[in-house]
Amino acid sequence: MPTVTWEAILNSTERGTDRSAVPLVLREIDSVRLDLVRDFVEAADPSTQAASGTWWELCDPAAPRSQPPDGVVVSVRRSPDVIELVLFHVAMHADAGTATRLVDQLVAMLRRTDAQLICSSIEDREAHDTLVAAGFILVPDRYSTARELLVLQL
Repeated sequence: MPTVTWEAILNSTERGTDRSAVPLVLREIDSVRLDLVRDFVEAADPSTQAASGTWWELCDPAAPRSQPPDGVVVSVRRSPDVIELVLFHVAMHADAGTATRLVDQLVAMLRRTDAQLICSSIEDREAHDTLVAAGFILVPDRYSTARELLVLQL
């Protein structure tokens, strides 16, 4: 019978291995990791502005603190009942389905708040498609055809 060591378990979460079985969790980014995550997002897409709001990361909780997350979302409370998603980023190294896992966990987390509506006008096509697949509805914008508004009632 083969022996499984802690070293083997920890090494299985390193980049470059099949990570589809690694449990990723959504958590609010603490102040220690915030600069690392912002640098990671800006390096992947230099046009990304450092958004203010609550930063969430989808990550392996057993990974080293220096390891970048698989996904990042920034949410902003616009009113007592409305939360807007202002940034949605999935890492290039992330497995297929990571965007879906990110949205599913974020919606579950936000359902625990007193918000009644999540909205987003993020222009990224993958983010748009993932939000629609999660049940977000496209609301026609009467004032501007440049941005689409997606909403989900909680």
